Amino acid sequence: MPRPNREELTEEQKVAKHIEAMGHSEQLVRELVAAGEHNDNVHSTIKRNIDHLSLMLSKENIANSGSPLLVNFEEAVSLGQAFIPVE
Repeated sequence: MPRPNREELTEEQKVAKHIEAMGHSEQLVRELVAAGEHNDNVHSTIKRNIDHLSLMLSKENIANSGSPLLVNFEEAVSLGQAFIPVE
């Protein structure tokens, strides 16, 4: 089934959507760490989300976006990494 015609997003709009998704990952990491529960499911979820944040932060268009939220995303990565025990 063909996809309906949609307008192509500008580069700024694409970056904004990525940053919005990163905000969801940040929020989830912070919530799970604040809950303080350690189990495989929680650790796996945190790991997936910090991997997502790290990957997106490494992209040039995100890094050069000038978004003030980038600092929060970096903090969430560090927070998540500190919460998950070293294997």
